[in-house]
Amino acid sequence: MTIKQLTYLIEIQKTSSFTGAAKNLYVSQGVISQSIKDLERELGFKIFNRTSKKLEITKQGYLVLCEAKKILNTVKNIKTIKRINTINSLKIKTFDFSPILDAFNAFAKKYESTKNTHLSLKISEYNEIISGVLEEECDLGILIFPYDSKYGKGKYLDDDLFEIIPLSIQQIYVKLRQNHPALEKANPLNELKNYKLVHFRNESYYPNTANEKLFIDSNNSIYINDKEARYKLVSSTNAYMMGMTQSAYYKEKYNLHEIEIDKHMVEIICFHRKNKALSNYTSEFIDLLSHKIASFLKT
Repeated sequence: MTIKQLTYLIEIQKTSSFTGAAKNLYVSQGVISQSIKDLERELGFKIFNRTSKKLEITKQGYLVLCEAKKILNTVKNIKTIKRINTINSLKIKTFDFSPILDAFNAFAKKYESTKNTHLSLKISEYNEIISGVLEEECDLGILIFPYDSKYGKGKYLDDDLFEIIPLSIQQIYVKLRQNHPALEKANPLNELKNYKLVHFRNESYYPNTANEKLFIDSNNSIYINDKEARYKLVSSTNAYMMGMTQSAYYKEKYNLHEIEIDKHMVEIICFHRKNKALSNYTSEFIDLLSHKIASFLKT
């Protein structure tokens, strides 16, 4: 029996649905179903009666639910107990963006000689970042979303659960090598449907910002998990990539040309649990991060 299984159980009862629980907890329905099956097998009785019309909790299941709520309340109380002698602690999950790493490195350097200080930063996928903040595995999540669209932060971050702090709104660009054949045409963007789009990890939000698909062919893409390899591929082939404006260093190093995608913006935000107030320590990092992002995008 695990805390996650009990969490799933309570959410299923709350939503009367495995699907609804999975959506609220940012996991797949299969994970939820298997977890409850494992719990039922361990306990030796059914928690839910599954019918085609509705989901019903059994009498034994109801007793388990009551105990689960008590356990999770105890866990929540334990998490509020501060670690003895811990002065500063900051745990972050984020998408991969150079200014975030620069800000964290500067922050860590400032506090490197301070005793009883715990710092951690993990580059993570979108769902992992959201669930990490939701389950209080980290203090702060940092994400990027299409700005002012149905794919924006409002689709994924519940205002009742999260406090959102905007950091920056930025234009999206296509990036390709300086002598790319598409640049010889009157409308280079329309030509790009003939070439491969290179994604870095989980950058699905970039195609979503161009939902009219002026030039994007989702069946003509390359996914890569190494940032340097991605730049080298774009600089040495007719493939292209999308993202925020690049620093002067990378433009020169990889001989990149940028084309603005009209009316397509992204928003960089950080967020934390609403029931968890920001410490002065975390606020200091957010101020430093805002400065780093602003400085980066000016270069």
